[in-house]
Amino acid sequence: MEKRRLNNISVQNVIYCAMIVLIHLFTTQSLKYSVVVLLQRPLFAAIYGFIFLSGVKQMRSYPQNAVKFYTRRLSKIVLPYAVATVIYFLVRSLIGMEKFTTKKLWINLIWGEGAPHFYFIIALVGLYLVTPVIRQLLQRFKAAEVIALSAAINISFVCVFYDLE
Repeated sequence: MEKRRLNNISVQNVIYCAMIVLIHLFTTQSLKYSVVVLLQRPLFAAIYGFIFLSGVKQMRSYPQNAVKFYTRRLSKIVLPYAVATVIYFLVRSLIGMEKFTTKKLWINLIWGEGAPHFYFIIALVGLYLVTPVIRQLLQRFKAAEVIALSAAINISFVCVFYDLE
C-alpha cells in the first residue's frame, strides 16, 4: 500500500527550515542583544516542530515489522551520525580544541555532545525507541488517554530532573 504525500507536512517542514535559518542569522554579533532575543527566541519553536513532524511521519511509516523499521533507521540515521561524530571529535582533538579520550568519545556518541547540532539526532533516536510503544498504546486506548499518560510521564521527569517536590 502506497502512502500519499501530506502537503501540509511538507509546507510545515519548509517553514521550520526557514525559521532555523533565521535563528542562525540572528546572532548576538549581528545586532544588539535585546533585539536578537526578541527576534530569535520565538523561532526556537521550529526545533520542537521538527521533532513533532518527525513523530507524525514516523507513525505513518512504521511497518508491521519492527526489525525493518529499526534496520532502516540504523542504516540511514544512526550510522551516519556515529561516523560524523567520530570524525568531528577526531578533528577537534587533532587541532587541539579537545583532548582525546575514549570516554569523551563515548559521551559524545551517546549524548550528542560531539557538536551542538547533534543533539537533534539523539532526540530522534529516543523518538524511534518509543514509537512501537506509542503505537501500541494508541491502538489500545483513546488518544486523549495516551496524551494524559504522556503528560504525566513528562511532568514526573521534570520533577525528578529538577529535583522538585
